[in-house]
Amino acid sequence: LFQRFENTMRYGNFPGGHSNDHGMLIVDNTDGKKLSHLVRKMSVYNMVPSNNGGAARNLPLLKVIEDPHLRDSANSLLIQACDVAAFFLHQRFAPNGYVKKAYADKYYDRLGPILNRKASTTHPLGIVIL
Repeated sequence: LFQRFENTMRYGNFPGGHSNDHGMLIVDNTDGKKLSHLVRKMSVYNMVPSNNGGAARNLPLLKVIEDPHLRDSANSLLIQACDVAAFFLHQRFAPNGYVKKAYADKYYDRLGPILNRKASTTHPLGIVIL
């Protein structure tokens, strides 16, 4: 999943006119040291397998301008919003009883106009399933 994010950052395939933008990672404070180490490593050496069966290539991070900013989700509305989106994405595929009863299994679809669907060219929602 992080690899797909990295490709989005590297090649600038953001929606609209944002292809030249650079970015920062703002993440929940889970395994912060491990993530910071990974981002620094990927900025130098980041072997990516080829989509067509060819040789792997070194595609280092170019557009991430800072180490990840670690935030406690209890104190960050941005991370809480991401958690809600992730929850409803999960509920779209495996809704629990309450979500079914409330007809909320399609809430994720409401985000369609603001989603970057370029993370995956094979899934209709543009998501990567591992």
